[in-house]
Amino acid sequence: MSQRHELVGSRKPLCEGEACSKNGTGPGRRHGTVPGLRLCPGCREQLVTALADLPALYTACERVLSGGISRRPRETRAAGPSHGLPFNGAAADVRAEIVTCLSSWSGLVADGRHLTAPQRSVQVLAGFLHRNADRLAAHPAVAEATEEIARLTRRARRVAYPDQAGRLWSAPTGTVYRLASQQRRRRRSRAGRTYYAESDVRVSFSRRAGLSSAP
Repeated sequence: MSQRHELVGSRKPLCEGEACSKNGTGPGRRHGTVPGLRLCPGCREQLVTALADLPALYTACERVLSGGISRRPRETRAAGPSHGLPFNGAAADVRAEIVTCLSSWSGLVADGRHLTAPQRSVQVLAGFLHRNADRLAAHPAVAEATEEIARLTRRARRVAYPDQAGRLWSAPTGTVYRLASQQRRRRRSRAGRTYYAESDVRVSFSRRAGLSSAP
């Protein structure tokens, strides 16, 4: 839970979002909030985007459960030789965490609005939070919410698409970045790594799949 709503010189509250928190607390490091919320426009958009992405990532991790996407070594929980279907423990864990995370924050918002908690389904929970994003963005616990949701989204994406940059495009890394530039994909950099908007990446996959299947 956030203990205080920090202010800038003009008495405008400072953003408590995950991205601004990582930037630090020095002058100019954190942005002013949207009126009535505890997030700046950028951190609010990041929260809304993550909530929109989680259902698709949850489904993608389901495919990874039996080795449907990743070519990395599969994880099993059984001791000794593996028998039967392959099982990816990381995918199972992140799917369970997505349900728990969305259910917890949906319950918080529902309680605040005196509503019945939504059905424990990722699609339903994510949709409820997406529609009530500003309720969450105005809550004193928003710092914890944005950190948990952002961390979980990153982890789910790593599990679902572990070799996204090179393997899924079936192209050398240099070609990947050239295509990204040509197609003007939305991107952001953090800790020396570049992340592309998932919707743009999916469009690229669809185009490449169409070209490879053409007669």
